[in-house]
Amino acid sequence: ELPWWSDFPNLRREIEEMMPLIRQRHWTEWTVNCDANDVDFGTRTLGNEGYIIAANYNDSDTTATFITKGLSYTPKSVRNYFTGEEITTFKDSAFSVTLSAYGSGVYRLLAQ
Repeated sequence: ELPWWSDFPNLRREIEEMMPLIRQRHWTEWTVNCDANDVDFGTRTLGNEGYIIAANYNDSDTTATFITKGLSYTPKSVRNYFTGEEITTFKDSAFSVTLSAYGSGVYRLLAQ
């Protein structure tokens, strides 16, 4: 009867979908910086592709710009890990997204 309890099946499904990323090394050959102070983030590499996992610890929507360095390829687009939907494009090794209050995102960095 907690407010989030009805969303628990969705949380479980997303965690199960993320297991291939979660099982990867918690360090990568490439790095990322973020300009938003209240956004926590990490990198993963899976199948020669880069991924960014981000969480907004702010109580309001936050726009974050992620700047990558050292990727072995040049990303062209950023896709939602869960839906495959294109979120934005890359420009000069960077992209920006808006994370909802206390929200999170998992981003796949594609060369196409």
